[in-house]
Amino acid sequence: MNKLTSVSLALLAALASTSALAQLNIPLPTGITTKPGGTPPPLPPGLYVQVIDGLINVTNKGGTQNFAAGQFGYTAAPFQAPVVVPKNPGLQFTLPPAFSAPPPVSGTSTAPKSNAVDCEVR
Repeated sequence: MNKLTSVSLALLAALASTSALAQLNIPLPTGITTKPGGTPPPLPPGLYVQVIDGLINVTNKGGTQNFAAGQFGYTAAPFQAPVVVPKNPGLQFTLPPAFSAPPPVSGTSTAPKSNAVDCEVR
């Protein structure tokens, strides 16, 4: 089994590009359609996940789904099972600064914690 990584490596976000919606077959709320040449409606609310490294498990009252590195997923509500999304719905992720910082020099104490945000959930 793959090593589980911290949540900061698994992007959890409730946003994606609206044009990607039709390509991903994520259902729109009932009665909403995209008009040719028009502005697509916003993505339905829900939880979108992207796994950069390792493995995560999304579990709710609707079911459970494992997501491995390189996969994307979506769940519309706490009672609807999570599903694998075939490609990136437009999620953007930048590694937190802590991942690119050099390791502390041997024999020194760790640096004091900053108030910088390492992971953001929207």
